[in-house]
Amino acid sequence: MVNARGDLGPSSYVKVRLPSVATRRVAGGELPVDVRPVRSWDAGADVSIVDRNALRSALTDAFAADPAELDEVVRAASDLADSGRLVADLDVAVTPAVVVSHLRDAPGGGLADRWNWWMGSLEIAFGGYRRFEVRTWEPREDQ
Repeated sequence: MVNARGDLGPSSYVKVRLPSVATRRVAGGELPVDVRPVRSWDAGADVSIVDRNALRSALTDAFAADPAELDEVVRAASDLADSGRLVADLDVAVTPAVVVSHLRDAPGGGLADRWNWWMGSLEIAFGGYRRFEVRTWEPREDQ
Protein backbone atom coordinates (compact mmCIF):
# COMPACT_ATOMS: atom_id res chain seq x y z
CA MET A 1 0.00 0.00 0.00
CA VAL A 2 1.37 3.45 -0.93
CA ASN A 3 0.33 6.49 1.10
CA ALA A 4 -0.22 10.07 -0.18
CA ARG A 5 3.53 10.85 -0.02
CA GLY A 6 4.34 7.81 -2.14
CA ASP A 7 5.82 5.93 0.81
CA LEU A 8 4.96 2.42 1.71
CA GLY A 9 2.29 2.52 4.38
CA PRO A 10 2.51 0.74 7.72
CA SER A 11 0.29 -2.09 6.50
CA SER A 12 2.99 -3.20 4.06
CA TYR A 13 5.73 -3.47 6.68
CA VAL A 14 6.79 -6.92 7.71
CA LYS A 15 8.43 -7.38 11.08
CA VAL A 16 11.38 -9.77 10.83
CA ARG A 17 13.35 -11.00 13.82
CA LEU A 18 16.91 -11.94 12.96
CA PRO A 19 18.53 -14.22 15.55
CA SER A 20 22.01 -12.83 14.99
CA VAL A 21 20.88 -9.33 15.94
CA ALA A 22 18.30 -10.19 18.58
CA THR A 23 18.14 -7.61 21.34
CA ARG A 24 16.81 -7.56 24.85
CA ARG A 25 15.39 -4.41 26.43
CA VAL A 26 17.29 -3.41 29.56
CA ALA A 27 17.35 -0.32 31.72
CA GLY A 28 18.90 2.36 29.54
CA GLY A 29 18.19 0.84 26.11
CA GLU A 30 18.62 -2.42 24.23
CA LEU A 31 21.58 -4.76 24.14
CA PRO A 32 22.27 -7.41 21.53
CA VAL A 33 21.80 -10.83 23.07
CA ASP A 34 25.02 -12.04 21.38
CA VAL A 35 27.19 -9.39 23.04
CA ARG A 36 26.87 -10.68 26.59
CA PRO A 37 24.56 -12.89 28.57
CA VAL A 38 21.48 -11.04 29.71
CA ARG A 39 20.88 -11.63 33.38
CA SER A 40 17.40 -11.74 34.85
CA TRP A 41 17.99 -8.58 36.87
CA ASP A 42 18.74 -6.67 33.64
CA ALA A 43 15.88 -7.84 31.49
CA GLY A 44 12.93 -8.10 33.84
CA ALA A 45 10.43 -10.89 34.15
CA ASP A 46 10.62 -12.23 30.59
CA VAL A 47 13.94 -14.05 31.12
CA SER A 48 13.54 -17.32 32.94
CA ILE A 49 15.66 -18.47 35.84
CA VAL A 50 15.73 -22.23 35.90
CA ASP A 51 15.30 -23.90 39.29
CA ARG A 52 18.49 -25.98 39.41
CA ASN A 53 17.15 -28.40 42.02
CA ALA A 54 13.96 -29.07 40.05
CA LEU A 55 15.97 -29.50 36.84
CA ARG A 56 18.43 -31.86 38.56
CA SER A 57 15.52 -33.92 39.90
CA ALA A 58 13.75 -34.05 36.52
CA LEU A 59 16.94 -35.08 34.69
CA THR A 60 17.74 -37.71 37.31
CA ASP A 61 14.25 -39.18 36.93
CA ALA A 62 14.46 -39.21 33.12
CA PHE A 63 18.08 -40.20 32.43
CA ALA A 64 20.91 -42.17 33.97
CA ALA A 65 23.94 -39.91 34.31
CA ASP A 66 27.15 -39.56 36.24
CA PRO A 67 26.70 -36.88 38.96
CA ALA A 68 29.46 -34.72 37.44
CA GLU A 69 27.88 -34.97 33.98
CA LEU A 70 24.52 -34.05 35.52
CA ASP A 71 26.10 -31.02 37.25
CA GLU A 72 27.53 -29.78 33.95
CA VAL A 73 24.24 -30.13 32.08
CA VAL A 74 22.37 -28.34 34.88
CA ARG A 75 24.99 -25.56 34.81
CA ALA A 76 24.72 -25.24 31.03
CA ALA A 77 20.91 -25.12 31.22
CA SER A 78 21.13 -22.44 33.88
CA ASP A 79 23.52 -20.43 31.70
CA LEU A 80 21.12 -20.84 28.77
CA ALA A 81 18.21 -19.59 30.89
CA ASP A 82 20.24 -16.64 32.21
CA SER A 83 21.26 -15.65 28.68
CA GLY A 84 17.71 -15.22 27.44
CA ARG A 85 18.61 -16.82 24.09
CA LEU A 86 15.87 -19.46 24.05
CA VAL A 87 13.25 -16.88 25.00
CA ALA A 88 14.52 -14.49 22.31
CA ASP A 89 14.71 -17.12 19.57
CA LEU A 90 11.76 -19.40 20.35
CA ASP A 91 9.74 -17.57 23.01
CA VAL A 92 10.19 -20.63 25.23
CA ALA A 93 11.47 -20.55 28.80
CA VAL A 94 14.11 -22.98 30.01
CA THR A 95 12.15 -25.19 32.39
CA PRO A 96 12.75 -28.76 33.56
CA ALA A 97 9.87 -29.99 31.37
CA VAL A 98 11.23 -28.22 28.26
CA VAL A 99 14.76 -29.52 28.82
CA VAL A 100 13.65 -33.12 29.44
CA SER A 101 11.35 -33.03 26.42
CA HIS A 102 14.10 -31.84 24.07
CA LEU A 103 16.67 -34.25 25.47
CA ARG A 104 14.26 -37.15 24.98
CA ASP A 105 14.09 -36.16 21.29
CA ALA A 106 17.83 -36.73 20.93
CA PRO A 107 18.82 -39.86 19.00
CA GLY A 108 20.59 -41.38 22.01
CA GLY A 109 23.77 -41.26 24.03
CA GLY A 110 24.51 -39.99 27.50
CA LEU A 111 23.02 -36.90 29.09
CA ALA A 112 25.74 -34.56 27.83
CA ASP A 113 25.48 -36.08 24.34
CA ARG A 114 21.75 -35.43 24.33
CA TRP A 115 22.25 -31.87 25.62
CA ASN A 116 24.89 -31.17 22.95
CA TRP A 117 22.60 -32.60 20.26
CA TRP A 118 19.91 -30.08 21.28
CA MET A 119 22.44 -27.20 21.41
CA GLY A 120 23.74 -28.27 17.99
CA SER A 121 20.22 -28.15 16.58
CA LEU A 122 19.72 -24.66 17.99
CA GLU A 123 23.15 -23.62 16.67
CA ILE A 124 22.17 -24.69 13.15
CA ALA A 125 18.80 -22.96 13.35
CA PHE A 126 19.73 -19.71 15.09
CA GLY A 127 23.46 -19.54 15.83
CA GLY A 128 25.00 -18.56 19.16
CA TYR A 129 24.34 -21.80 21.05
CA ARG A 130 27.78 -23.41 20.80
CA ARG A 131 28.84 -21.67 24.03
CA PHE A 132 26.22 -23.71 25.93
CA GLU A 133 27.63 -27.09 24.91
CA VAL A 134 29.00 -29.38 27.61
CA ARG A 135 32.59 -30.21 26.73
CA THR A 136 34.29 -31.94 29.67
CA TRP A 137 33.66 -33.17 33.17
CA GLU A 138 35.45 -35.44 35.60
CA PRO A 139 33.36 -38.54 36.31
CA ARG A 140 32.73 -39.13 39.99
CA GLU A 141 30.78 -41.62 41.98
CA ASP A 142 29.52 -39.78 45.04
CA GLN A 143 25.92 -40.93 44.85
